Amino acid sequence: MRALALLLAVATPACITLGPGEPDELREWDLLPAPVAAVEPAPGAPSLQVLAFGVSEVLDRDVLVWRRGEVEVGAYARQRWARPPQEAARAVLVAALRDALGPAAVVVADPPLPAPDYVLRGHLARFEEVDRGEVWCGVVEVHAALARRDGVELLRRVYRVERTAPERNPRGVVTALRAAALEVGAALAEDVTAALGLEAGAK
Repeated sequence: MRALALLLAVATPACITLGPGEPDELREWDLLPAPVAAVEPAPGAPSLQVLAFGVSEVLDRDVLVWRRGEVEVGAYARQRWARPPQEAARAVLVAALRDALGPAAVVVADPPLPAPDYVLRGHLARFEEVDRGEVWCGVVEVHAALARRDGVELLRRVYRVERTAPERNPRGVVTALRAAALEVGAALAEDVTAALGLEAGAK
């Protein structure tokens, strides 16, 4: 499956001072989905609305979060997300769904449809660096549920992927988070495609 996201690093011009004569550059990160080729929906193709994702309170901030051990959690003061991480994660998953479903369904993020045929809800539970001593990792965990318009659930699953950072620094962690998000998107898209296929076959 072709790459669905691009890693974007934006250096903020301003600097802050940690101590006497020690300026440190602010840096922002984002995951941008790669463009998906426009496809004309098949006649009668159902619509799939991907709602705005919920997010863990631990992640509900604009800085890159880290964990160490079972109880310690913190965040980088100068490593920030350019947009809320749940929005970036949803964008990657929407791109994966559009790429997988093609003309078989109309996948919509924003603006929302008034009466979609299917609704996908998501919650971003993990999107962080994990310090494992010798290596740092990026962990992505998304809880997803797919339902018909009448509320009948077709799919409910937790997707969790951990990828090792290629280097022990924030750039390496964000690169690992990108890889993990791509894998989550691919798995979700496969499951949704199967669920919608089964639903169409039952009609």
